[in-house]
Amino acid sequence: MKTILKTLTLSILGSQLACSPGTDSSKLSEAWDGQNAPGQLRDEFIESGFNTKFDELKTEAKLSKMPWSGDYWATYRGGISYRWNTRGSIEQKSKYDLIEDPSQLTSAQIRRLSPAEKFDLYAGYSNFALTKAERRRTAVLTDDDIATWEGLCHAWAPATVAFETPKPVTLTSLDGEYEIPFGASDVKALLTYFVHSTRSPANYFLGRRCNRNFDELQEQYENGEITLEQLNAYKLGSDCKGVNAGSFHVVIANQIGEKDKSFMIDKTRDYQVWNQPVVSYTTNISETMADGSAYEIYETAAPGTAKIVKVDMVMKYITEIRHYFDSPEYRTPRVDADVPENYSYYLELDADGHIIGGEWLTENRPDFMWKASIPSFAGPFAPIQDIYSASIAAE
Repeated sequence: MKTILKTLTLSILGSQLACSPGTDSSKLSEAWDGQNAPGQLRDEFIESGFNTKFDELKTEAKLSKMPWSGDYWATYRGGISYRWNTRGSIEQKSKYDLIEDPSQLTSAQIRRLSPAEKFDLYAGYSNFALTKAERRRTAVLTDDDIATWEGLCHAWAPATVAFETPKPVTLTSLDGEYEIPFGASDVKALLTYFVHSTRSPANYFLGRRCNRNFDELQEQYENGEITLEQLNAYKLGSDCKGVNAGSFHVVIANQIGEKDKSFMIDKTRDYQVWNQPVVSYTTNISETMADGSAYEIYETAAPGTAKIVKVDMVMKYITEIRHYFDSPEYRTPRVDADVPENYSYYLELDADGHIIGGEWLTENRPDFMWKASIPSFAGPFAPIQDIYSASIAAE
C-alpha cells in the first residue's frame, strides 16, 4: 500500500527519513532510546501514563469497536480520481477524458464516476477542481513509472479509526442540479482524502523510518558487492531495526488492552510503508529467565534487567479490501479484513517487574508506530461533512 508519508508525518520524521548503516544491535543495549520510548504515543486520548508493569498487562485484548476497511487509493491509479465503479482496464479507469458538460450525464453515468468527480458535482465545482488536483498530485497522466505501493494509506488508516462505517447514500448537489449516488467506497475515499489534505492538529510518532530496500541489499550481498557484516549493519542500524520490542509491547498492551484505542503501525521494516490500524493481540509467555549469569542474552539487555521473558504474539490489523458500493461491514458474515502477524521477542524487566527494554527474535516487526488526531471539516472540504453525516444516518 502505500505512501511515503509526505503530508501526514513528514514534519515528525524530519532527519529520520534517511537510513544509514548503524551499528550491529547485538553490541547495543536493548533499552529503548528517546524516539522509541512508549511515552511518544501518549496523547490527549490517554488520561494517564502507560503502565509498564508486565504482570498487570493483559495477555490478550481486542477492540470493542472494529475499524472499517477500504482502499488505499493507489497513486498509479490516480488516487480518488479512479473510476472504481466502472468496467475497463486500470488505464481506462484512471486516464479518461474529463467531463465537458455534466448536464448531459445520465444517472447511471453519475453512479460510475470517481469519488473526486462526484464530490465536484455535489459541491458545485463545475470545472472539476478536485479531480484535476488529484491528477496533478498523482501525476497519473504523465508518469508511467509510479510504484504500486504508493497511495493514501497514511490517511486511510487513521480515517478508519476516527469515522463511523459509511453506507451508500444518494444526495442532491448543493446547487440542486444533480442526484448523486455515493457508494460506501466513495465516502471512504473522501474521508481518506480529507485526512490526507488537512493538517492534523497533533501527530504522535514512535520509532524511526527505514529507507533501505532490503531486497536490493540481499541481492548486493549475494552478488558479493557487500559483506554479511555490512548487510547486517544496514538492517540492524538504529533506523532500520524497527521499534524497540519492549516499547512495542507496552504500547499495544496499553492502547488495545487498557484504553481500547487503536493505533497505526508501518508493518514493513524497509523502504516501503504499509500503514495499518491495529485491532487485537494475543500472547503466550513461553520462557522466563531470571538468573542473569546463565544466559548470554543478559549481555545486551537493558541496564537494570533482573528478569527476561520470551513472548510469542499474534497481532491483528485491518487490511484493505476491494471497492464496494454497499458497505460490506453491514453484510453477514463480515468481510474478513483483519490479518494476523506473528512476532517473537524478549522483554527485559527490572527488579520491580517493569518493562525497561526488549529484543526482537523475528525478522518480521513494525518499522514504526503512530497516531494522529483528526481536524475539523472546514474550507473547501466542508461539504464532505454533510456527505459523511448523511451516509452514516442512511438506512
